[in-house]
Amino acid sequence: MSIAEIARPFFANDLIEIQPLALIAAINQVSEGIILYELSGRIQHVSTRAQKLLGLDQKRKPSASASSELESLLSTGVFSAEDAAWAASCLLSTDIATNGKASKIGSLSIQWRTGYAGGRIAIIDEHQTAPMPENEAALGEDFLTGLATRAVFEKAIESALNSDSNNSVAAILLDLDHFKAVNDTYGHAVGDTLLQRVGQRLKSSVRAADLAARFGGDEFAILIPGPRTCVELGVLCKRVIELLRRSFLIDGQLVHISASIGIAIAPTDGANPRDLLKAADLALYESKSTGGSRHCFFEPRLLANEAIRRDGEMELRRALALSQFELYYQPQVDCENKLVCFEALIRWRHPERGLIPPMEFLPHIEKAGLTRQVGEWVLKTACAEAVKWPQAIQVAVNVSP
Repeated sequence: MSIAEIARPFFANDLIEIQPLALIAAINQVSEGIILYELSGRIQHVSTRAQKLLGLDQKRKPSASASSELESLLSTGVFSAEDAAWAASCLLSTDIATNGKASKIGSLSIQWRTGYAGGRIAIIDEHQTAPMPENEAALGEDFLTGLATRAVFEKAIESALNSDSNNSVAAILLDLDHFKAVNDTYGHAVGDTLLQRVGQRLKSSVRAADLAARFGGDEFAILIPGPRTCVELGVLCKRVIELLRRSFLIDGQLVHISASIGIAIAPTDGANPRDLLKAADLALYESKSTGGSRHCFFEPRLLANEAIRRDGEMELRRALALSQFELYYQPQVDCENKLVCFEALIRWRHPERGLIPPMEFLPHIEKAGLTRQVGEWVLKTACAEAVKWPQAIQVAVNVSP
């Protein structure tokens, strides 16, 4: 099994064969640590970042149980290993290797993905760069920004809803746009400083009675107790977005971001913390899916949209599994009207709706994360058909980036 076969899902142009040396160079440039495994568990490659995160320049001490040693040493933030293969083998053998789920050990976050040809990919990153206080839960403060935690935020919602004098509250969820690009371009230290600065700006934009929180990553929240009109909330959100659009000067670098915001108002949009935050999250999704850098209020139609989106994704997965997609071939001619090639065009033959044109389902394929699987099917099917044609006739396939 080649490195390219394992790692293809990690790249946008995953349908194009990549030269191994170029692929390794690309993996070594990724901000996260990457370890590639064959299906048998044999290690194909450990990226430069992964070696640094795991401290592989040190010498491993003998241990009766390499797996338990790995876990205990990572939990203390001190790790020594003889070589990358030993550390990666331990990582794969521990019970944290649950495919598709992220795990946290010490200062590291590990996520597992299935490779293109059945291998596995370990994605390693730092989920904190500063020591978390042992009493953070008791203090109710986010270790990085000093803002309230999600638990405190939810309790504040519940308290506001149970108050006799005030049973109205607005929950505002905020995601930073393009934050990952900041981490990739400037590094995680700059990313953490940016999160701290965002927290400071959020604090400065709200009243003393309001509550600003960080839920984790680049997700923040603001709780507005008391009756507030949609106009007032809209003005606040616009002010927050404009405030975050202003450049951040960090370590001599000008960093630019924006934010997407979702707003839900209790008790209309949710009578408890769970329902209210779900409504705000749907509004946030609407904001991001319509271009970002804006705010959206929750509307009942968003619940229907979520159900349609969920059902639509299931239908697309079923269509791929049941071979409901078909290819049609459109001739392409040159300026002299001579046949050059045939362009492969995908259609969906729905069992109830009949033949569906691509513009009606291709955007949903991308949102459902099925671009690679459908693109792979198109490429394989078109090539299998093209080998039956006369040698001079070529086939053209559009590959999504």
